[in-house]
Amino acid sequence: MLILFSFFSLSVSASELWTRYQFTNIEVPAPSNVNTLYEDSLGQIWVGADSGLYRIYNNEIQKISHGPQSAIEHFLKSGTASIWLATDDGVWHWQAQTNNFTPLTCQSEQSFGQLIEHPRLGLVALAHSGVYQLTENKTCRKLSFDGLPESSRVERLVMYDKRLILAVRGHGLFQCSEECIKVQAFAPDLVDTRVREMVVFNSVLYVGTHKHGFYWLNNQGKVQRHWHKNAVNESENFVLPVNGVMALLPTEQSIWAGLWAGGLQQFDTKSGNKISSSQFYAPDTSSIGGKHVRALLKSSNGTFYVGHENGVSIILPAYNQQGWIGLANNFQAGFSHNNVYSLYYHKSSWIAGTSSGGLYSIGHFDNEIQHLSPSSPSPLDLPTKSVWQITPSQRGDLLLGTSNGVIRLNPNTLDWSVFGHVSQFASADVYSLTEAPDKTLWLSLWEGGIARLDQNGEMIGQWSRNDGLQQNTSVAITSTAENQIFALNQAGLFRYDSEQDKFVSSNLNNPQNSCADIEHINTDPSGQLWALCQHKSLWRLKDSLWENIVLPTTDPILSIFPSSEENGLNNEQLFLLSENSVFALDKNGQLIWQQQRLPIKDTAIIRRASVIGKELVIATNQGLYRQKLDIPVHETPASAPLISGIRVFNKTWEITHTASKALPPISSPDIYQGQLQLNYDQDLITFEFAMPGYHHKPIQNFEYRLLPFDKKWLKTAENEAKASYTRLPPGNYLFEAKALAFEGLPSATFQIEILPPWYLTWWAKALTLFAAAASVLAIIVARTRRLKQSNLWLKERVEERTAELKQANNMLQQAANQDALTGLLNRRGFRNLCDPNWTQWKGKVALMIADIDFFKQVNDQYGHQLGDEVLVTCAQRLKSQAGDHDLIARWGGEEFLILLRDDPITSFESLKLRAQQFQKVIGKTVMELSSENLNVSITAGICDHQGQSFDACLQQADQKLYDGKKSGRNRMVE
Repeated sequence: MLILFSFFSLSVSASELWTRYQFTNIEVPAPSNVNTLYEDSLGQIWVGADSGLYRIYNNEIQKISHGPQSAIEHFLKSGTASIWLATDDGVWHWQAQTNNFTPLTCQSEQSFGQLIEHPRLGLVALAHSGVYQLTENKTCRKLSFDGLPESSRVERLVMYDKRLILAVRGHGLFQCSEECIKVQAFAPDLVDTRVREMVVFNSVLYVGTHKHGFYWLNNQGKVQRHWHKNAVNESENFVLPVNGVMALLPTEQSIWAGLWAGGLQQFDTKSGNKISSSQFYAPDTSSIGGKHVRALLKSSNGTFYVGHENGVSIILPAYNQQGWIGLANNFQAGFSHNNVYSLYYHKSSWIAGTSSGGLYSIGHFDNEIQHLSPSSPSPLDLPTKSVWQITPSQRGDLLLGTSNGVIRLNPNTLDWSVFGHVSQFASADVYSLTEAPDKTLWLSLWEGGIARLDQNGEMIGQWSRNDGLQQNTSVAITSTAENQIFALNQAGLFRYDSEQDKFVSSNLNNPQNSCADIEHINTDPSGQLWALCQHKSLWRLKDSLWENIVLPTTDPILSIFPSSEENGLNNEQLFLLSENSVFALDKNGQLIWQQQRLPIKDTAIIRRASVIGKELVIATNQGLYRQKLDIPVHETPASAPLISGIRVFNKTWEITHTASKALPPISSPDIYQGQLQLNYDQDLITFEFAMPGYHHKPIQNFEYRLLPFDKKWLKTAENEAKASYTRLPPGNYLFEAKALAFEGLPSATFQIEILPPWYLTWWAKALTLFAAAASVLAIIVARTRRLKQSNLWLKERVEERTAELKQANNMLQQAANQDALTGLLNRRGFRNLCDPNWTQWKGKVALMIADIDFFKQVNDQYGHQLGDEVLVTCAQRLKSQAGDHDLIARWGGEEFLILLRDDPITSFESLKLRAQQFQKVIGKTVMELSSENLNVSITAGICDHQGQSFDACLQQADQKLYDGKKSGRNRMVE
């Protein structure tokens, strides 16, 4: 359910500061106008745009290349596993069972804008030239309606209360009964109104118009409610910013209206009052991505999709169950710069400092916001734009570390004054500061070391990298109850030694553990120092000794922050923030409570956090987030991964009457119903898989396996959701794929049967045996007198037949172990030769995996035929470098696997030199191909077999391969 939680009101004025939707925007290739959205039974999100047909997979928009290529205007459900599409190039039908798009065209009309299912007429299509009845046998009949104004144009259709409602341009609404012979006027209040959208929900007809907002009509055509631009005279809660309504989506809780040049509006279904207004604001990437909203969709898991002139904007429920303040715009109060670096809570107000937008005071209850910056009117003209840290002083005011020195701020009156003499600082940029128990102020200066001021702001001393700090910039400085000063920088943690008047290293170690990489330090209200190591280890300084605290979770800890004095006297001393939870610890590091935390955008960097009562507020580079911890988190289940396509010989597989057919039908909406039969000669099979729709978690890797071919799960490369297999032996297989980011979801599955060649079928074998038996019988009957000669002849014939069968079996075995294109071993053949000897080859062999650089570009630019020539040429050059004991295989796609073995045995260094020759021979000379001369190179990784398993050694070599790809390609990584 897409609602904003209880501290949200029903408007978006400054007084409801936290009420705002965060959008995730996806661009659609130009022309980018999105006209329609649809979710099928598998959770696939279909996008119809002026530039063609798309689906949202793996958090990306993907073009459907084998479907209609013209503008898509409307989707209509057809059964459980098929869709009708209205396009500028006719009506099309997609069937999951065959993965085919079939055109259903009219001779008199090609461009259609809407489809509906009529109980008597069946499929009805709306075009500029009129209304048409379509049938699956490709007949097309134009319908005429008695009673419509002459030369009128029908612009919208809807079935309402067993009646067909027609929106006629310039003449309002008309209705006809189920027989639909004669039409009558409907909704007299909408005469002469141009209607752009009609939607029926819960027996209510919602009508969006061109210039009059939108209406709620009852079944008699009477207006029950009217939302429009001039509604301020009736009710401010019914006001629209503009009157052009292009899309409507009513739900149980909300009515969503997509406007022309007005963005997205949300109203309460029961009361009709406005809930939110989302309008396009170009500088804010979290605002809705377009002004002209033409399509709306709420998916089965609660995700909300909005189609407009620039693509699709998405409201993820995970992001919008909490308050958020982002950039200010013409429609919403907020920050001038939303990179919030510092945060402090004082007496019902949040004090937030930004990196370049000054300081903000935000009322916790009244939501009043005040801005202090150099451009603000006096007395709010704070002399700095950058406020890095806010800390309370012992005299009751706040100390601000800024890019212009230290500022004292009265949080009640917002009066301020500069503290200290900035001209004496080695750097005016105070990145962190702390007030010690002796009331002296310690400053961490950006590229200026550490400075210490007395109570009057006079300089006591300064320390730099030469005084033990090793670096001049410390990211944090803090003090303990024992008046100890600690500074953290990239070189480590340092403590001020007053006797030596310098900083000394403070290592986190004890007899059991140690830490060399400290992420955060903080002092709790009792003055006790805490340190977070590598996001997974928590340390406490007790009696001058570091103590390792057992964490209450195995999740990485993103941040630690102390309890606020505003929480009163309780046991909460320290809070931990992980990706999924917030934890409260007492002074001994024992868990007091744990609450689930709502996710924020993966691009948001956490700067500070604070817990006040039962609310969590997080400062990030994208603004402030606010979550009520006592409200249960509404989980939005993700759709299960699915097999999104099958490619054979790198072409989308479509079932026709001449192609291999699916296995016997089963009740499944999956593509090809989740099963196929393929011939043995269709030897390159690619499975494409996806997470349908958009999700708040990044989707980068999948795991897959083909049973019984693969012994374990294999991991895809990042952002590559496909797996290819070549020359699979005849048999039955089960392919499975799962998304690593979503544990607990069922795997996508697909059954496939590889049919054997004719000579290995059961009837061919039976016929061969029958013929052999008949021949033997004929010989015995005809030549009984020459039994010895006949027996000898029969023996020779049997031996000949046996040799033929053995040769056929050898041919089959060779075909099963050899790559048809390159003549190299395939994956199966390589493993068959390698696995039995792998253990005894320890220390004697090296495993090298190589991948052709930019091979996809070769295929894309020159075609797959030239790509095949490149593969064959690479194979020939590799074989030219092979020794008598080496093994070379085409491992898959553009990858080659090489086992290097010398006899007599040499050192690994010698094998590495030979591996380098393999790598260099590919790019040594230009490849002279049939139509082009190309420079081709490979990147390779090598593993020394020192007793690890074959798969572990392959994984090491593969990782080095990817390291080589990242570092520039055309190299071998040892």
